[in-house]
Amino acid sequence: MLPVDVPADDLPALVGGLYALVPGEGRPTPHGVRRPGVRVTDGVPVELEVLLPPLAADPVVRARLLSGADALRSLAGRHAVRVLHVVVEDDLVAVVRNRFPAVVLADARRAEGGTVSPRQAVTTALEVLAGLVEVHAAGLVHGALSERDVLMDTSVPLRTVVRVTGFGAAALLGRPVDVALPPGSGPVPVPADDVWAAGALLGQLLTARDAATPADLS
Repeated sequence: MLPVDVPADDLPALVGGLYALVPGEGRPTPHGVRRPGVRVTDGVPVELEVLLPPLAADPVVRARLLSGADALRSLAGRHAVRVLHVVVEDDLVAVVRNRFPAVVLADARRAEGGTVSPRQAVTTALEVLAGLVEVHAAGLVHGALSERDVLMDTSVPLRTVVRVTGFGAAALLGRPVDVALPPGSGPVPVPADDVWAAGALLGQLLTARDAATPADLS
């Protein structure tokens, strides 16, 4: 994880002319920071993943995101968080996604004392895999899947729906250095890496061990 944040005061009042930031703590990602916002035309809640300034200023990064924008926006399944917009303007780059009432999987696990029941662990892992199927069908690879990218959507009556977010960043921008990888994995993320990462998540849910490196899972 890169220990760099993007202060809200350094961001424009309107991102892409459409999205306004709202009060809320930013959550760091391997490539930037996620901040809550709203679409000003209709008040729809959104989440903006604002890239770190060095990445936002890189013309190669900007070109990769723009070329992959259509694939990102094509995600409209049940278990993959929808991308609404890829904003590239001046010195700012942001991926805009749907925002909904949710709990990050890591927080949900710790609230349960560090582990969950085998039934809950398997149910969660199956829904994560369903999200990955949607991502892979769009021609994308997550490449950096961790507990911070799994959201427990509480907006659905009577049950919690698991949704995967953060997809495409590693495939389009390069893999973060702190991501757990299967032995023999190459420099470019492939779908098999995502499946391995889902298995690592299942192990975390059952054992409370954080899988920072492949050795941690041996």
